Amino acid sequence: MDFVDCSGSRCDCKSLFVIRNKLAERALYALGLGLGRAIYRVATFGQETLPSSGFLLLPNHITFVDAIILQLACPRRIRYIVDESFYRKPFLHSILKLAGCIPIAPRRAKEAVRLAAEQIRAGEVVCLFPEGQLTRSGTLLRLQRGYELIARQADAPVVAVWLDQLWGSIFSFQGGKYFKKWPRQFPYRVTVAFAKPIPAPA
Repeated sequence: MDFVDCSGSRCDCKSLFVIRNKLAERALYALGLGLGRAIYRVATFGQETLPSSGFLLLPNHITFVDAIILQLACPRRIRYIVDESFYRKPFLHSILKLAGCIPIAPRRAKEAVRLAAEQIRAGEVVCLFPEGQLTRSGTLLRLQRGYELIARQADAPVVAVWLDQLWGSIFSFQGGKYFKKWPRQFPYRVTVAFAKPIPAPA
C-alpha cells in the first residue's frame, strides 16, 4: 500500500480538510432538503426574478423552521445570519457552522456585516431576518436597519420574500405556545413569494 506523507508535496492536508468539509456540508444540505420535502409542500412565486449573482435575502420570520422553508423554495444554497447565542448552543453549533451560518452579536455586529458582505460579493445568497425575532402575533414586526449596511458594503441587490400559511403551524407562536399543537395538514402546504430585486442603497 502506498502511504502518503502529508508533509510532502503529494498531499495538501489543508485541501483535504476543505474537501471533507465541503462533502459534509453537501450531505447536510441534501439531508435537510430531503426531510423538508417529506413534511412540506412549498408553492413558490417569483423564483425566476432572483439574481444569478450574490444578493441579500430578507424574509418575514414566523416559525423556527423558516430557514428550511426558504431553502426548499430557493434554487441556490443560502447562508443564514443567526444570533450568536443561538449559534453557540452546544447541540446546534456544529450543524450551524457546517451550514456556513454567520453569527451576529450586538458587540461584534461589524464583523458579521463584513463577513456577510464578503459572502455576497463572492456570489453567495445571504439571508437576514430583519425583524430580529420570531413574530408572536402573526404580523410583521418593525424591521431593524442592519440589512442596509450589509447591502451597501456588498453593493448587491436586496430581495424581500414573504412566507405565508405558516402562522398556526406547530412551530409558530399561535395560541401563545410553540410545538403544543397538532399539524393542520400533512404534508403541510406553504407559499413563498420572492419580490423583484431592489438595488443596493446608495
